[in-house]
Amino acid sequence: MFKKITLNTLSLILRFSLSLRYRWTVKGYEKVLKAHKDSPDKGILFLPNHPAAFDPLFVSCVLWRNFSPSPVAVEYIFRNKILNALLCWMGG
Repeated sequence: MFKKITLNTLSLILRFSLSLRYRWTVKGYEKVLKAHKDSPDKGILFLPNHPAAFDPLFVSCVLWRNFSPSPVAVEYIFRNKILNALLCWMGG
């Protein structure tokens, strides 16, 4: 419970912080949410398709509340002890 509250709070803070610098539009979110509610036993794979470092942050911020995605990262990112601990704590 504590973990979920903490991650939701961090997601809101990150989303607010990113909105101060960037504007983004989410298209088709309602369709994905409806499909997930219609078939909750099926998995969904979200793949940011741009090599920019911020794309996974944007996707995670938008999806966190309803989907709680597990992050997938390149192997060398796990060599950083802080990022490794954070990603593992988030289920990566």
